[in-house]
Parts: sequence; structure tokens; C-alpha cells
Amino acid sequence: MIEIGITCERTNENHASATPSRPVVSRTPTWKLQMYDTAWLCALRLNIYITYQDPNRSRYNTATILASMEPSITPAKVVQPLTDFTTIGYNIYLWTSSFYTPKSPLILLFAWNAAAAKHIAKYTLSYQRLFPNSRILLVRCYTSDMFTHSAHYPALLTPALDMTHQHIEARGEVLVHSFSNGGGNQVNEFVKAWKGKYGSKLPMRAQIMDSSPTKGRWMRSHNAISAGLPRTWFWKWFGGLLVHVLLLGLFLVNAVRRKENKMVVLCREINDDNVFDKSVPRVYLYSRVDEMVGCEEVEEHAAIARGKGWDVTMVRFERSAHCGHVREDEGKYWGAILEAWKTGKDR
Repeated sequence: MIEIGITCERTNENHASATPSRPVVSRTPTWKLQMYDTAWLCALRLNIYITYQDPNRSRYNTATILASMEPSITPAKVVQPLTDFTTIGYNIYLWTSSFYTPKSPLILLFAWNAAAAKHIAKYTLSYQRLFPNSRILLVRCYTSDMFTHSAHYPALLTPALDMTHQHIEARGEVLVHSFSNGGGNQVNEFVKAWKGKYGSKLPMRAQIMDSSPTKGRWMRSHNAISAGLPRTWFWKWFGGLLVHVLLLGLFLVNAVRRKENKMVVLCREINDDNVFDKSVPRVYLYSRVDEMVGCEEVEEHAAIARGKGWDVTMVRFERSAHCGHVREDEGKYWGAILEAWKTGKDR
């Protein structure tokens, strides 16, 4: 069955903190109309979408095509990025809407390695616009974090763990969004620390994986680490060579100690259903031309997850760079995330 619908939304960027009401849906056999009372946006946005029944899935899928007359949800440039966040722990930052309640969404955002504040802020501001009554917990990542032993993470992540536990105990819902293997490593350590502390899997309504995972092949690892180096003349001239030396050292250490590549272990652990809840919808956002994470690696990981019972959605972009897919098609990007949130289970 194919169903074509039109969604209309009133929008007003000048009131980004207002709380949207739940949608009022009018259904007919072939048309859907969703009206949102969203005073936080000032332009009228027209979304045309197709809903279809996939014979291989038990639920409806929604593909959204944005025909928008409003300013972009994702800002092109952010002035004073992340200054509205408060530092609450090691690489952990918190933003809370003035309209936040214990049952508002909590967004757990795990940034990619050495991500600049001006780039992260494009996503935090977008989430503030899409979920204006939410709370956002941001966990940043740097190269040294990739080599931190798992035993140290429960203490490092304690402020974020406690904040998330408080939110879930109040019956609030959680959306988890990680970027690249840097963010993937952080979220993996977070859920392991959560289970160790509370004895259960982290309750999520949706899990988003942007530009990940990769098994860390040599040149892709080199590209990923090099992208986070300082922009000084020294690192420009010698950084690439030093990264090769680092990778060679890691290879030799792993060979002597007979250990697997950490990125190979990470890929396996993210699909461990003893730690991650496979009833949670999972979205893979990735690109055909990503030089740091191969699309074939993402598709292989998604296939393994689906084979284990995960509800997987794969969203491939054709021209976007690493962690830059929203710039190619923000309607496709945010539409996939909102669809996962809509279909995720209620607590």
C-alpha cells in the first residue's frame, strides 16, 4: 500500500524555546494531514512525504522530501558556539531549555574526535529548534580519549550518567546521537558504564549513528586523526608523518600483545545486544564518498545489526564529507532522525 501525504508546520525562529503541542492527526484512506501548533517557528513549511509498507518490515517507513519556504533548520554559521552550555564534568556539557520538564526529551550527543565548537553547535542549535523543551548532554572527544582504558570511563562519565539516570527515573525519554568512531567510542563506553552502574541496558527511544562505524583501516585512520591536528605550520608539514609513526606503533604493540585493533573491537561491541537494546530503532547516516569511514563498512555493520534483530534504517548520502551529511540534504538528514524518534517505543 502507498500513501501520499502533506504536512504543514508553522514555524517561528524567534521563539525557539516554546514547547510544541502534540500533533493532531486527521486520517483518511489515502491522505494524512498533521497540524502542529509550533509557535517557535515563523515560516510555513510544506513537507511532502510518501509512506509505504515494506514487506520485509513490520511497520511503515516514511521518506520525507522538504519543499521549504523557511530558513534552514541547520545554521550555516554560529556566533559564540556552545556558550549556552555549562561544563559539568570531563568533556561533558549541559544545556537545558527554560521549558524543560522531567518528561521532556533528553538528547545525548557524542561528538566526533576533535570536533570544533563551531561545528558541534550547528547540531545542538538544530536540536534546540526541533525539540525546544529538551535538555542536551554533550560529550566531546579528543584523540587521547580513544586510548583511555575502559576502566577509567565510569568515573569520567559520572556526571552524565547521573543526569541521564535522573531523567529516566522521572520517566523521560532519551535520543542518542553519536558521530564517527570518536563519538561511537564514547557512547559505547557510556552504555557499558551505565550497565555496570545500574545493572540494565540504557533505555533509548532512538539511536542515531552518523559516519560510523569503521574498523580503522590504515589510511582511513590516518585521515581521521590528521583531521583533528592543530592547523599550525609544524603539524601541516610533519603531522601526517607523525600520525603514520603513531599508527605503526599501535600496530606493533597490538601484534606483540596479540590484541585486536581497537576499532574492530568497537564495531563488534556496538552490536552487542547484551549491552545495547536491540528493540531501539537505529539509524545509520553515512556517505558514499566519506574518506574516513567506508560506506561498505557501515552497510556491513548495519546488516549484522539487522540480522541480530535491530530495527535498522540506512540513509546514504552521495556527495557529503565525513560528519557533513546534513549539508547535502538536511531534510533527508533530520527527517530520518525524527522518523526514528516517532517510531521509537514509549516508556
